[in-house]
Amino acid sequence: EVRKEIRDQIGVSDSYYKLAEIHAMLGNWEESESATIIALKGATKLGNEELILEGRIRKQLNRLSTGAEIEAEDIENLNPGIEGKPEDRVLWFTLYCRFSQTKEIELSPQTLKEILDLSELLYSLTTSFKLCLLVASVAPLISDLNTAK
Repeated sequence: EVRKEIRDQIGVSDSYYKLAEIHAMLGNWEESESATIIALKGATKLGNEELILEGRIRKQLNRLSTGAEIEAEDIENLNPGIEGKPEDRVLWFTLYCRFSQTKEIELSPQTLKEILDLSELLYSLTTSFKLCLLVASVAPLISDLNTAK
């Protein structure tokens, strides 16, 4: 009974994150933020670290998308690392690339390699939209045409 309730709550948080993503794709940052906050509250109540991280990354993406100032430390602290969920890594790299664009920071060769390695994991029907998001975020920061191909 308790496990079922936990799974249900995880599903609710996940659904709100998906709703937040839809609003973000439509440029409706206010609704995206609202759905993110609801999902993050549920994730925090459950103590689910993966869902909490996703919510924190989404929250910063929403802030950046509305023109709010965010600090580099805020971004670095959210990095899920190479062992993180691919979905969280895509969100984080999207955040990092957009932040880098606003601050006119070049990507390091190591970061670019990590993005390229991650993109190889996203060639499936269920993750292709994440690949599009990742490519669209990194493309403006790549100056080497061979890398861009």
